[in-house]
Amino acid sequence: MKIGFIGERHNIISMTLFRQSLMCPSVAVEWFIDSTLAPQVYKKKYRTIKKRLSPTVFFHTIKNDCKRLCKNHGIPYYVPINCSINTGLPSSMYSNPSVDYVLIAGCDQLLDEQALTLARNKIINYHYSILPDYRGKFSLFWQWYNDEPRIGFSFHEVDLSIDAGQIIYQDTIDHIPGESYAAIRKKIFDASGAAVCKLFECLKTGKHMTVDKPVQSRLFTIQQYYSLLTADPSKSMNDICEVFSKIGYFLLPNGLPIKKILHHGSQKIISPRLSWRGIVIPLRDGYIIGSTSRRIPFWMIRLLFGKKCLE
Repeated sequence: MKIGFIGERHNIISMTLFRQSLMCPSVAVEWFIDSTLAPQVYKKKYRTIKKRLSPTVFFHTIKNDCKRLCKNHGIPYYVPINCSINTGLPSSMYSNPSVDYVLIAGCDQLLDEQALTLARNKIINYHYSILPDYRGKFSLFWQWYNDEPRIGFSFHEVDLSIDAGQIIYQDTIDHIPGESYAAIRKKIFDASGAAVCKLFECLKTGKHMTVDKPVQSRLFTIQQYYSLLTADPSKSMNDICEVFSKIGYFLLPNGLPIKKILHHGSQKIISPRLSWRGIVIPLRDGYIIGSTSRRIPFWMIRLLFGKKCLE
């Protein structure tokens, strides 16, 4: 069975499933397409956190480099023109596909009709939920945040809809209520990697392995995610404290994370402002004073960055 792989160069789930694909018997990976979004598209789609104010740890390490793994195994690595899988690849890849199947893992692009011709048979997408529920973005986060009794993942056929194609393989993980998001992520990564060869066996035999369908079929958007995390005057103190207690931070409207709550009160505040204690954040029923760091005193942060904290 010849397959192609679509994923992001430094995405941990792309790397996990790509590496496992190389180990499956009777499977030959013919190429890897980098699905990383163009910087301007990424910035428009995702609200960026100000790195100069809040260093963020990414998985961009040598062990999560799909390009390097391709080089080590002699696999062609494609970066589409204009970062578009739909239009930026050699025309022969669309008109005369060299692979039976394509596996997608870690891709923020929606494939159009031309991209769906990259495989002779089917294009399969990996998704962090028990479909059809929790379609869309940040699905693993939403399952964890909503304390779902079942958390799992799906491999499904790709069509022109969002996460709605026929399901090929599904599974769930064992988890403990109240378990950390990091622990859930690791379990999902491990279980998903272990399922890759089973997925290819399902494609080979035509059998599907699914779990009992969820009652609901919900779609979650990027806007819903940032709406939950962001403090603004329409939110109550309970709203923000609930997010903070669960996640350990919340966001200002400019995307800056508040990692420590220093004080709160019932006085009405019109707009965010700086004090030497922290950033004063107006809410519907009062205000919160917070800091961008759990360790560094806020007066030092204000001295260094001043009003940039509010820009």
